Amino acid sequence: MLEETKVRNTTFRLADYDTVRLDYQYEGQHPHCNLRALFDQWIDLGDRPLHCEVSRAEARQLGPDAWGRVEFTNYNGPGNTLQRRLVLTREGILVIVDTFTAGPRCDGWAGGQLWQLYTLQERGVDWFASESDGVYTSADGSTAERRMLVKYLQSPGVMMDAERVEPSTMHAPKADGSRHREFFTTYSKQILSGGQTTVSALAVLPLRTGDHAIRLAECLALESRNNPEVRVTIAPPAVNSSIVVKISGDAVAVERADAVRNAEARHAGKETP
Repeated sequence: MLEETKVRNTTFRLADYDTVRLDYQYEGQHPHCNLRALFDQWIDLGDRPLHCEVSRAEARQLGPDAWGRVEFTNYNGPGNTLQRRLVLTREGILVIVDTFTAGPRCDGWAGGQLWQLYTLQERGVDWFASESDGVYTSADGSTAERRMLVKYLQSPGVMMDAERVEPSTMHAPKADGSRHREFFTTYSKQILSGGQTTVSALAVLPLRTGDHAIRLAECLALESRNNPEVRVTIAPPAVNSSIVVKISGDAVAVERADAVRNAEARHAGKETP
């Protein structure tokens, strides 16, 4: 009904009202729609608010790579804490590590990570790859195919899957001018217990023309050696090089084996020369 012509461009005089209330009902999946510029606000319908407090946030350059950390308290409930650490390499590889400590009300909840794809072309036990959205022009004038692969860290008790969502409205144009009408939420999850700390990790890689998703997924390894250290290694086929991303507490390292000297950038609470 919100898309009907009789509702569009409706005008209210602020002087005539001291309160405006909006009510809606739906059948099936959440509508995932929004109202733009309603009394100078953007209102999302069908979205659940995420309550949290940001206690710390920082971002730094590690040479050609970037690193960031955000810490939340009372994340989606009292007593829950979340530390999210991110590394973006110069090759376009994104690594996200989440350390979550569940509060007393989280017993029996399912928690983990998710990554949304517009399409789902291929998948494995712990990885998912999208179809191409076409070739787009980048800010520097170069062109590249928009396609990606996401892989999750396997741990005992963790399951991975994908859910198909068909919202009533989507604003997701492709390179050819057409639009997506659905998307896929890929995720990893496990059952939580109050007071328990869990570590989850995922890596997202851009896929180029000619890349085979299954081969690249086989060359991408996520492992948690000494908890909470997470190591992500990628050694693409037919390329005499490898990239290793290590994240452990406040320490971050990115190593490239093909350099004369391993290009390693570390962060341990202070700038590294």
